[in-house]
Amino acid sequence: MEQEQQAKEADATPRFDVAEVTKKRGRPRKVPTMIKQGEHSEVTPIVEGEALHIKNERPNKEPTSSQVHQAENSEVMPKISDSKDAFIEESHSDIQVKPSNGPSIPAHKCLLATKSEVFKYMLSSDTCKAAEIDSVCLPEFDHDELKTFLELLYCGNLAKEKFEMHYYSLALASHKYAIPYLEKFCEDRILNLVDLSNAFKVLEISEACSNETLKVAALELIRNHKEEILWSPAFEEFSIKNPHLMLHIMRYCCSQA
Repeated sequence: MEQEQQAKEADATPRFDVAEVTKKRGRPRKVPTMIKQGEHSEVTPIVEGEALHIKNERPNKEPTSSQVHQAENSEVMPKISDSKDAFIEESHSDIQVKPSNGPSIPAHKCLLATKSEVFKYMLSSDTCKAAEIDSVCLPEFDHDELKTFLELLYCGNLAKEKFEMHYYSLALASHKYAIPYLEKFCEDRILNLVDLSNAFKVLEISEACSNETLKVAALELIRNHKEEILWSPAFEEFSIKNPHLMLHIMRYCCSQA
């Protein structure tokens, strides 16, 4: 009787199927270590019964220094068209630029200081700050030359006729006030217009501005046409005014003979 009772209890005890329990609970299933959905895919291991989450997000790239600088400049620096309008309309000017003669011309301290290190120093010196300067004198210019110089400074370009009329003063001023892009502008335009009529003037510019390119261009032209040039009245006047440059001419002509 006792044995029959134990057999009945054994039949009544729940039996567990290990395989069935494991299936229901979810045994971790192997998944590929990489699922290539992009260069930067990230895969999270999963088990059965859980949702599959695959991240395919590119990391946020930090902007480069050049991009940041460009963005800042686009917000802060005025466009060339804005500078041109400010020059033509004379709007919001805060300084008067005085030539050697004629009326002064309105300008903007910020633009002058931005374009030229010399102007920046002039306008930020202790003397100027103490006096709250509202004008500056540039006696090397007459009124028309100064107006042309400021137009080139503001606009970055100049009509051919205006440049040919004032190229001497523009070249000297761009060098004196340390404005490299204007020096290059003047150099390129002068190389296109140098001829027998202005070779000596171009040589003077090259000496004053320490411009070897203009110097060679002028000397080459003089050497190639020395019969015409060396007997001209212009040469006699030039030799009296610039005896030191005469030595350059004679040496160049002899060395290239």
